[in-house]
Amino acid sequence: MPSVTTKQQAAVAQMHLGLMSTTSFDGIVAVLKQTLTVPKLPGFEGCRPCLSGLDRPIIRRHRHAWHPLTGGRAKAMRPLPKLGVGLAFQAPLAPMIEAAGDDLDYIEVVPDILWTDRGPTEAPRYIDDAEGLATLLRVARGRPIVAHGIGMSIGSAGHFDRGHVAQVGRWNQQLCFPWHSDHLAWHLAASEGGRMDVGITMPLPRDAATLEMLEPHIREVQARVAAPFLLENSVYYFDIPDGEMDEPTFLNRLCRTSGCGLVLDLHNLHTNARNHGFDAFDLLAELELDHVGELHVAGGMELDGFDLDAHSDTVPDPVWALLERALPRCPNVGGLTFELFGSRFDSVVEERVRRDLQRMKAMWRSAGHGRAAAGSSRPARRAEPRSAGA
Repeated sequence: MPSVTTKQQAAVAQMHLGLMSTTSFDGIVAVLKQTLTVPKLPGFEGCRPCLSGLDRPIIRRHRHAWHPLTGGRAKAMRPLPKLGVGLAFQAPLAPMIEAAGDDLDYIEVVPDILWTDRGPTEAPRYIDDAEGLATLLRVARGRPIVAHGIGMSIGSAGHFDRGHVAQVGRWNQQLCFPWHSDHLAWHLAASEGGRMDVGITMPLPRDAATLEMLEPHIREVQARVAAPFLLENSVYYFDIPDGEMDEPTFLNRLCRTSGCGLVLDLHNLHTNARNHGFDAFDLLAELELDHVGELHVAGGMELDGFDLDAHSDTVPDPVWALLERALPRCPNVGGLTFELFGSRFDSVVEERVRRDLQRMKAMWRSAGHGRAAAGSSRPARRAEPRSAGA
């Protein structure tokens, strides 16, 4: 019977890797680099395997690939609970939300607006807004609450804010999010003496190095927040030239390798298409829509020749057309959210908002998504609001 040492040598001598059928040569090299420098493999203690220990790597290409960054097959997003139609919470919208009845199935909230971040060096760092949280719970009337953050800056290479991730985890323990999300962008950067906040979401280079940087950040969020995690395709007013990938290729690879889902913001897509001169439907056709866990719609405005994702109006016709194309093709989507800034509510008029919600509900049902069984998507437990965070 072979000794353990012999078995280990055999395992190294013929390392089997399964790769996607579309993987390029450069992609194969990247996988080998990742695989051959992992901290530990079964049967190895105290050292890392290296190329000199291999007789030959055996590479098999197939549809469901083993990926070294995920520790198994390339991950697929789990289907989310079918919540239906939601509205982004803003305090001026509270009376309408309370009276919405069956037009509204869930509430989406930017949790960052309900706490004060005093900075990483302060203790406690976060002070929760107990009054704001109580208002949110009151107007939700038992509906599920989905978190859509703005503060994670998951694309920051030199500053990944683990304190922020922990705060999202604490709020998830209180509110039991069916899923949570943030933006595929960055706004925090390392600077002399600390960090700098540029105050706006910034685009990321679409290349392999960015994917390599993002994936461990995503895995850490997934490990520390016990709810499915999604990232939103961001609006960008300038692009980074000479990218290795176009946007759908980048999003598809990110979701495949990390297991995170996608918040597909159709107004962002429409705005980018207008500002950068591409066809939004062409991009939509290239996206793998089984990664989409949530869809966003909104209205905007034009300023100095640029379209702005201002969340300042009801849904325009081009975004309705994108929704009509996308919604039936997203098998795992859990919700469809309308975003409107509270400061624009009076000028938009409540009746127009209600009409958009009703149209969204009709399209949701027509697309065959239905709704989860009564009570199945309700949070299991919600703690009483607290005045102080960590």
